[in-house]
Amino acid sequence: MSEVSVANETPVAIEVGRCIQKEFPTIQLATISGRPIRRLGKQENFGFLQESSAPRVTSWQKVFSIHRRGFLGVLYLSDTRRGATTQEWVLEVYGVENMEPLAAIARQLCTKFVACVHIQLVAENQQSERLPFDVRFRR
Repeated sequence: MSEVSVANETPVAIEVGRCIQKEFPTIQLATISGRPIRRLGKQENFGFLQESSAPRVTSWQKVFSIHRRGFLGVLYLSDTRRGATTQEWVLEVYGVENMEPLAAIARQLCTKFVACVHIQLVAENQQSERLPFDVRFRR
């Protein structure tokens, strides 16, 4: 007779996402390309957007305006190209000014999840939020 196995354990990525949302309310989780995440799911990597105190605007207003949230960096929980494993995560930071805020997140995650977080500055300037209808032309 065959048996059915059900996993009742919450994936680490979801626990990490919940922890960040609870402990750092000024951070909005995003995809690795800088698009906001509406709910936690199967993603293994998280981008970080600076939550703005500015009034919310519609997606169409964002597409055609300059106002976008800052894309601070990406936390890789599992990515062989970047050297991220289940116990050694990689945090890529966009913008020198974002090193300290993201280092605080890394310290909190190290303590709570008993993982090592390697922080790398990959761009001197902060990136911008990307939206589903973004079109970026290259010349």
